[in-house]
Amino acid sequence: MAHPLRLALLWHMHQPLYRLDGENILPWTRLHATKDYHEMIAALRRHPKMRATINFVPSLLLQIRGYAEEGWTDEARELVRLDPESFRADDIDRLLYYCRLLPRVRMVDPFPRFAELIDRDKNDRSVPEIRDLQVFYLLCWFGEAARSELSLPALDRPDVTFPEGERLELLRLEKRLLTGLLPSLRATATEGDRIEFSTTPFYHPILPLLADLGNGERADPGVALPDTTTGWVEDLGHHLDGARRFHEEHFGLLPRGCWPSEGSVSDDSLEAIITAGFSWSASDETILRRTLGDQTPEMAHAFPWHFRSGSEHLTLLFRDHDLSDRIGFVYSSMDAVAAVDDFINGILERRSVILETYGETGVREAVLPIILDGENCWEYYEKNGTPFLDELYKRLVEHSLIEPVTFSEVSESLPSDYSRTLTTIAPGSWIGGNFRIWIGGDEENRAWELLAEARHSLMEKRDTIDAAAFHSAYEEFLAAEGSDWFWWFGEENSTENDMDFDRLFRRRLMNVYRKAGLPIPESLHHPIRHPESAAGRDDSIGTMHRATFDDT
Repeated sequence: MAHPLRLALLWHMHQPLYRLDGENILPWTRLHATKDYHEMIAALRRHPKMRATINFVPSLLLQIRGYAEEGWTDEARELVRLDPESFRADDIDRLLYYCRLLPRVRMVDPFPRFAELIDRDKNDRSVPEIRDLQVFYLLCWFGEAARSELSLPALDRPDVTFPEGERLELLRLEKRLLTGLLPSLRATATEGDRIEFSTTPFYHPILPLLADLGNGERADPGVALPDTTTGWVEDLGHHLDGARRFHEEHFGLLPRGCWPSEGSVSDDSLEAIITAGFSWSASDETILRRTLGDQTPEMAHAFPWHFRSGSEHLTLLFRDHDLSDRIGFVYSSMDAVAAVDDFINGILERRSVILETYGETGVREAVLPIILDGENCWEYYEKNGTPFLDELYKRLVEHSLIEPVTFSEVSESLPSDYSRTLTTIAPGSWIGGNFRIWIGGDEENRAWELLAEARHSLMEKRDTIDAAAFHSAYEEFLAAEGSDWFWWFGEENSTENDMDFDRLFRRRLMNVYRKAGLPIPESLHHPIRHPESAAGRDDSIGTMHRATFDDT
């Protein structure tokens, strides 16, 4: 009987810490909680034979807990909770601003009434029109499972309108989803090993760059490095140990696996992951090819590997770049059945290559890792990806030549003397096999220099200030190490919220100085983001937050 090829699927859930000085500056964690995190669990529950791994970044879970248990809110949430009869002109402007950030094709255009209200040239709206905008915006951030709990009119009618009672019902549903999410995740984590939860360093830093900025040049020879150094091994331990403790607190068990931020690896970062007690980690096939060079075996990434450091080892898996990216970037424009046909065919093609190269023994040992973002892509899929996920899970569990598994199942199946072993790894990330997104440009390098200055100042003060004050300042610093602030510097990426991310980073560093009782450097009052890099971007941050982000 032909042996199936194991398929290890990992969905990565990630948002940076938008909470600063008692306010949530951006709403994305809350919105993805009601639309995606809830829905991804619901989809797996509809297919009880499906096995998968879901990775939650602690900074994301921290914010979900705040919304669910501590009454956190944000500007977008307050705008949909506000009685439409109480709206002022600037409230309408801000509500329309958030509505206009939505991806058009899947989240706006299916609702002609919503599109018409958004596109009208003048921003003045009647009370019923404001309510309709509120309701449609709420609905856009619910997935199909959540919407099934509602009694809705035909939303594709151009004359559809909503009474006040429906807005209030949606707000009640949002609250139920937020308060029920963590208990649902806890229950799922303790139901068995069918759905494994893994974690990431606490605030999603690029561990290899914290360990040694020289890893940036090793991954990308010739890259311009900042005029500073890191070597912050202590910080790696805090991010990793903190993630393990936080995971255990919320899920009732320690995580076995660590997906490193952006799939970023290096010898020193993997050693830190081993020291923290994890049994598996992962990156991209590009990293494995760069590690093995010209001697890379056929389909080498379709096998687990051991990374050895002294007497310790860590199971490493390397994502299939092409198949993972097809889900992330290609299939959203295809019919669900055709997309899954293509995905299944891709798996079977890889199985055939493994069989031809290594025989049945190779097929039994192989595992094909599929790793990708589990939230943002669904905004571009029909019905938030529900038809695709249902078709995908159904076909995977039914196929005789494919066997879905969790990452820990793979790791635990390997003998300690497993022959595919690495003692060193090429540093890099799952994006281009290097760290160019986070280092090398003028803006990114300036951010690293400001970060290093803040850490040096804090550590100099460490033994002369109250321990509680130091730990509070150090926690602010760890949050400032997150990869997302660097992601939006430079020319590679841009968003409507570029300047918000710039301010979040600088204000976080200001808090390091403030909490340590140190003067705030003048340099932190000036944007890092060059005006021409963010040309045409809305530089406001909302009526709730303008005072908070005063740079003077």
